[in-house]
Amino acid sequence: MTLSRSMGARPDSDSIGTTTLDTRHDWAALLASAGAGAIRSGVFPGAPAALVTGTAGPGWAYNVAPASYATSRGATDGAHVFRGVGGDTVPTIAAPGTAGASRIDIVYVHQPSKTENGDANSYPVFGVANGAPVTTGSPMPPTIPAGAYELMRNTMTSAATSTASSGNTITQTWRYTALAGSPIWVRNEGERNELTSLASASFPITVERLDTGTLERNAGSGWVGVGGQALTVAPTYEPGWGDLSTTGGFGALAATRSADGDVTVQGVASRLGPPLAGQATSGLIAMLPPGMRPKAGPGGGTLFGAALGHFTISGLYRVNFGVDGSITAQLPDGSLTTWATGGYIALLGASFKAA
Repeated sequence: MTLSRSMGARPDSDSIGTTTLDTRHDWAALLASAGAGAIRSGVFPGAPAALVTGTAGPGWAYNVAPASYATSRGATDGAHVFRGVGGDTVPTIAAPGTAGASRIDIVYVHQPSKTENGDANSYPVFGVANGAPVTTGSPMPPTIPAGAYELMRNTMTSAATSTASSGNTITQTWRYTALAGSPIWVRNEGERNELTSLASASFPITVERLDTGTLERNAGSGWVGVGGQALTVAPTYEPGWGDLSTTGGFGALAATRSADGDVTVQGVASRLGPPLAGQATSGLIAMLPPGMRPKAGPGGGTLFGAALGHFTISGLYRVNFGVDGSITAQLPDGSLTTWATGGYIALLGASFKAA
């Protein structure tokens, strides 16, 4: 029989009704797809950004905040949908005992299924897998149980005194899942791009970028913005640079991203620190945050914009926007002179398509 019974189908004359496997297949029909009949395992929206955190002790453990999960062992096994309703503490082992050693811990969540998959029981659990410590090179991640879903990785050194020690490197590796047809939350461009290979004209994917607050859709021909609201942020100035006084009507440096991914940078950046003498470029003025950075060109180069400048030389200046988010400026004709304290660069509205 290729059809699964609906959730809640009553037993018929042979006393067979909806099975647990039927129910999991029914759940799978309601969840975001990962292609080839598989579901997108992950965490439903509503979980804290730092879902798994280290603890300061006593003892060695990780904390897991409340969250709802969808996991799967594969297309034929359907989907498990379940929730952690309270903060859980998951014990682990102490830091590597050999000086200079490091290892990777992986915290995971697992819903076993005893009858269909031969698991020892059907109790959902959080667990920690500990990798082998190494003193040279990078440690290898450990293996987690079949059907388990990875939530976090922690690279822990021998100097750690707890899982929350500052020398540890904790990375939230879980991804958001969603109901079928709903936008999938992604933290950044990288997570969005993980979905690129799945998108097609017959299977369009819409995401909500948490770093930009915009919706983007891919129907097999690349990501384009749809609907949503414009987002404005202030770039992060490097030491020695800042906004010119706004008393004369000068605007603060700001980057605005439209719903369709067009970014406009405008405002007046001033040299507040000591003069920079004898160089044609300004050095780093400010950094644009992820989601506000230009796409790499065919050669992966820098985009250029124009601005009015007032330093030792007044006139038209070139402003450079790097794909890494860097903003620098160049004097007219590359002349060597001084970026004097109190001088400024007025961006009237440089625009580009964001990555």
